[in-house]
Amino acid sequence: MYRCTFEGCPYATNNHDRWTKHLVEEETFTHVVCQLDSINQPKRFLACSSGGQRGVILTGMAKQLFLNDPKNVEWDEVAGISAGAFCAAYISQTTPKTFLGMIDRLHDGFTTQDFNVVSPWIWGGPFINAIDALLFHDSLYSNDKMIKLIHMWFDPSHIQRPLHIGVYNKTTMKYETISSTDTTQDMRKACLASAAVPTMLPTVTIGNNQYEDGGMRHIIPVQEIKDWVRRTPGKKHVDVMVCYPLDGQKFTRTNIPVMKHGTASSAVRMLSDMMLSQFQHDLMEIANLCDVSYDHLIANSCSIVTNGDLTLRMLSPPDGMYTSLLNITPDTTDDLFKDGEKSVGLLKL
Repeated sequence: MYRCTFEGCPYATNNHDRWTKHLVEEETFTHVVCQLDSINQPKRFLACSSGGQRGVILTGMAKQLFLNDPKNVEWDEVAGISAGAFCAAYISQTTPKTFLGMIDRLHDGFTTQDFNVVSPWIWGGPFINAIDALLFHDSLYSNDKMIKLIHMWFDPSHIQRPLHIGVYNKTTMKYETISSTDTTQDMRKACLASAAVPTMLPTVTIGNNQYEDGGMRHIIPVQEIKDWVRRTPGKKHVDVMVCYPLDGQKFTRTNIPVMKHGTASSAVRMLSDMMLSQFQHDLMEIANLCDVSYDHLIANSCSIVTNGDLTLRMLSPPDGMYTSLLNITPDTTDDLFKDGEKSVGLLKL
């Protein structure tokens, strides 16, 4: 395929208006080919799942997608929930030219800086902090570190493509999507709200409403996926990057620590089972959207399914280990990043 030779025509930016202008100004064969090729390319959408510390996997996946083929990361819009909201927000700032460098800088940040996102309300040990939280706060930990992290790595003024963040409105008890296309929205605060794990981190006030982790209602941003598919004409491609293995037993192993039998163990397992139920419901919605069975969708950790003009690429790790937001280390984040690379790299999708 010929590429446009007009100086300053960035083929990889999906800037159709400029291509049209070039076609009018210079009737050359290369410009005609450039414009036709852009029209035949599908629109692209990225959806990033929740996953706590496991969100690092998503950035490893994104890097490997780029290394497989730079066109893989030419997403027109991006969406995420919780940890996936941070990943989507960061990616929303990239261009094809800056993508690899920005992902590498984030990876370096994972392994050389303090990426802990929770901090105690008061020093003196877990017991003293728990007493202080019980008496004076609505969560066990402060989100001060998370606020600093978001401000360090995400600047809404640098957004290059529409960003959609899934949140749970605790006031109205409904799931909502906060989008950068609404210029009145504070997208940094939306990121903070989407990761506000109940009881662990404080609720976030936006306007007259209080918001919590979008993972309260969805692990995968399926509402954002379905909305984008509905309003996007022509060929469509959706990448779904998931922090967890698709298999239920493997999901559970990555989500709960090894504990002795007892009430605490039963309570943790109950919470994990509730998350798994929501995760499986989200996967079922995606299967229905693609007109395939649930078993077909989860048969492989990475796969491609099509339904008419829709192509959906499901990307997830084949296995995993338990990780915790309370114990983030450079080594574990580096391991998770490499797991993401390996998950995509093995299949060369």
